[in-house]
Amino acid sequence: GLNWDEVKVPTGFDRTRRPIYYVPVAYMSYKKQDEDKPKMVKAVDAILRRHEDDRVLIHTVNYELADYLASSVSGDMGARPVVTYRTSDERERALADYRRRSSSVLFAPSMDRGFDLPGDLCRVQMIAKIPFLNTTDKQVAARLYTEGGKAWYKMQAIRTLVQMCGRGMRSAEDHCVTYILDRQFLDNLWKADFLF
Repeated sequence: GLNWDEVKVPTGFDRTRRPIYYVPVAYMSYKKQDEDKPKMVKAVDAILRRHEDDRVLIHTVNYELADYLASSVSGDMGARPVVTYRTSDERERALADYRRRSSSVLFAPSMDRGFDLPGDLCRVQMIAKIPFLNTTDKQVAARLYTEGGKAWYKMQAIRTLVQMCGRGMRSAEDHCVTYILDRQFLDNLWKADFLF
């Protein structure tokens, strides 16, 4: 029974200053990630080498993937600072460490919202895993399997993905490149027909 009008407002953020590249290197779904983690390590390593002078934020969605990637690539990083955290209590310390050191790399399980990284604090981002909600959570599972639940579930991932992309692009004068590495982006999100 709701009525609304559509309003289109142009963005003040030039898309050439915030490119997003889809580089489908690995499936990070629960069932396939163990098999594909080595592929993800190679891709992360290659992108880090390409941007060796920049601070890089890597969204991992969970602590396990953050630990795995940080420990797998840190041996090849030389003196480049690699930062991650295991609990939400450690997050502020990790962020301060990342901000303090140039060309640092932050493997972040939970920095999709509420963090401001303008300018040189984040020139490159990687999204190692599409942020689907955990289906073992009882509330998520209950909602997923109701009418319209699949659309709701995918929309939550899309909203979080948009938030992730915004961590490094904070003003019209800023610039930040984002790489989406999880193959689920195309297969489970982009091709989704749940809205049309």
